[in-house]
Amino acid sequence: MAQELVQRTFLGAFEHPGAYDPSRGDPWAWLLGLALNHLKALRRERARSGRMGTEPASVTEAHPMEAMEAEEGRRKVREALTSLPVEMQRLLEECDMRARPVSAVARELGMPASTAFDRLAEARRAFRNALGGADA
Repeated sequence: MAQELVQRTFLGAFEHPGAYDPSRGDPWAWLLGLALNHLKALRRERARSGRMGTEPASVTEAHPMEAMEAEEGRRKVREALTSLPVEMQRLLEECDMRARPVSAVARELGMPASTAFDRLAEARRAFRNALGGADA
């Protein structure tokens, strides 16, 4: 399933290069949004075809050690996110995790889109630092 997800994500990016808007920021965030959308679609397809029942319900059932590491990673991400100011959390959640347009989120927050783009970049830097630096 992971290979299918990566293939669909990069094929989609290759087939629609104009879909990425550089003014929206980091291309990796855009690719992550594509991957999340393809993951949802794959899960729906597999649920409809009945193939989900033959696989372990989660990584935790198949590999307990990986499950512990994944939980530790989720805990670190949660801590890093909640350590940020609420406005930064909201921008990251809406724009990067839910792949919503920055301009729409800016309207909801009552700020100009240009301000939201700047603050989103700040939020991404702060989040990276909270996770442990630029390599995180």
